[in-house]
Amino acid sequence: MRTIKWLFTLPLILLAFSFALSNRAMIDLRLEPFPYIISMPLYALGFAALLLGFIAGGLMAGMSSLRHRYRARALLRRVEALEKDLAAAKASIPPKPGLLISEDI
Repeated sequence: MRTIKWLFTLPLILLAFSFALSNRAMIDLRLEPFPYIISMPLYALGFAALLLGFIAGGLMAGMSSLRHRYRARALLRRVEALEKDLAAAKASIPPKPGLLISEDI
């Protein structure tokens, strides 16, 4: 598994390094309503956009799974409550004489 991870990661690292070397030109980044100008290499803007995309995607995936996690926790609590009720009901039933009762039922 570790080898497969590196087989995919190493080409991505080399591609990112190649991108950074070929896009070293300085650019001015202006955010129009604000009077600030940020000078940075072009590759830094590309990497920042990728990082922002990864973070936004992770947040969206996490938010969409929250509903399923909440439902699973609620169902688990319900199952535990029902198992507790079942155990209490089993304990309250007196055994019939001469009848073996298994604990697995």
